[in-house]
Amino acid sequence: MDPARSRTGRVPVKSRRPDWREELRINCLKRVKEERVHLLWKNRTHGPLPANDTIKMESAVRDIIFDELEKLKQYGDGKEDQEADMIWEYHGPHATKPVETANEDILLEMERLLYEDLREESIRKELEALDEEDAYLAQAVFDHMELNDKETNAKLWCPVCKQGELRETYNLIYCTLCKLRLDLGEDKINLEFLRESVKNAPLLML
Repeated sequence: MDPARSRTGRVPVKSRRPDWREELRINCLKRVKEERVHLLWKNRTHGPLPANDTIKMESAVRDIIFDELEKLKQYGDGKEDQEADMIWEYHGPHATKPVETANEDILLEMERLLYEDLREESIRKELEALDEEDAYLAQAVFDHMELNDKETNAKLWCPVCKQGELRETYNLIYCTLCKLRLDLGEDKINLEFLRESVKNAPLLML
């Protein structure tokens, strides 16, 4: 009879798994890497990261660890189960209860991987928001300048005082500053006619 096999016919964990913590670490880290895309997709679906994103991240980590622990427990004995349960005593690097360094390293390494992805996702969202804001402001400035150009070009300045604006009422063109008044009477001259004349005047002088 194989001495490594117990009376129940089950191979002891230590015979088949020299270091179950290392196997757990490898399996969990593999799961974290595989589920990065899914975790980031959930983050995008639920909107920006909340202030307590640590809770969200720890929950994802613990879900993965729980699944992998259950798989290992199927082949372990009571001692390995007790050691595995010690992982659940971990509450972060500032925990009040001391736990084994190996267990802390497992969680800390997975937390680091998730934190990196969540931080990159948060930065990406902030950059996208800044790009959208910059594009909006640039368009607003362009529209404002274009509107001002149209308004400036539409104005016809008084040829007498050079400061007032010529405006038109019924049969009358007048300056808003000086006493210039043009009584149109039956003439077909209007402000638009004068504007076109002023615009074409430099061409006539060539």
